[in-house]
Amino acid sequence: MKTINRFVTGAAALLFSLALVGCGGEDGGGSTDHRPFDKPEFVTIKPDETGFFIHLDEDTGNQKQWYTSQFLKDKKVATRRVQIRHKWISDGFRNSMGHYAPLDTVIVVNLAPVTREWTSSSETGSTAKNQSFHAETAGSTSFAMDVSCSVQVDEANAALFVGSFSGQPLETVMDRDIRPVALGALVAAAGKFDVYALLKNKPELNAAMQKAVGDFCKAHGLILSRITISSDVTWTQASVQTSLDKIVEAEAEEKAQGAINRREIERAQASAKASAILSSATGIAYTRLELKRMELENQRELIKVMGQKGLPQAVGINTIISKLFEPIKSIETPKEEPVKTEPTTTTTTDGN
Repeated sequence: MKTINRFVTGAAALLFSLALVGCGGEDGGGSTDHRPFDKPEFVTIKPDETGFFIHLDEDTGNQKQWYTSQFLKDKKVATRRVQIRHKWISDGFRNSMGHYAPLDTVIVVNLAPVTREWTSSSETGSTAKNQSFHAETAGSTSFAMDVSCSVQVDEANAALFVGSFSGQPLETVMDRDIRPVALGALVAAAGKFDVYALLKNKPELNAAMQKAVGDFCKAHGLILSRITISSDVTWTQASVQTSLDKIVEAEAEEKAQGAINRREIERAQASAKASAILSSATGIAYTRLELKRMELENQRELIKVMGQKGLPQAVGINTIISKLFEPIKSIETPKEEPVKTEPTTTTTTDGN
């Protein structure tokens, strides 16, 4: 009798358990065994972002087109808020055993500029690593310098960016892909110069990085805002910097001496010019004095001639004496008048 009672009790418990399992149904209407609530999920795209809405259960048939730029162009979102659909996936024999899986996904791309500081210090750099650029001159002298770079995603070509880097953040792309491009351009440009010429040709190093990184960004849906050397050159050997300091100091002294020499030359030229002007003025004065002396000599000669000819020495105002002080061009000797002769008459005697 006790055995029968135990059997009945066990059967009743089993039936009760089966009833609890079955009462949930497909819709999860049971009180103890039902699916959790499917909470709506939304994705908001901010003004400085763009997005691509992809249906996971519909768009994955052709895996060759997945994440290509052409595939993503057709999935660009025009609205700023999209809802993600869900599908119940059963994980066990009970109705409540499972989870909701998304049927859609949204790839959000930030369009804001990103700046990376590739330096040797964790205090000034974008990461704790030493990311400064190391290169060599034409003479194999090692040096390092910090570089700053700013890049942003081109909204018109955002699909190309996502397709090229599989949706990786721009910060990761800059450190992993763009930095090696910039470093390669710097190394190639620096190898053309010796130690001293390198310091004078920083603009050429910047231009080389600008060209290489600019071409890379254009080919991958990015816009290069700037890339530039952001520090002084740090030489691996401290003695190199000491030698350069001496050269710079010598050049500074040479420039200062050159300025002094130019001022002295200018003073000498000004003095020579003044002497030439003074000499010219003295010559003119001497010429005038000589002309005056010759004029007086002419007047004395005139007086002698007049005395020899017995001419009057003074006859009232405006006489010859008053004319002595006028310039005399020449002294003419009086001409003698020809003697007039009368014609002679010849008398002939008639022989008759």
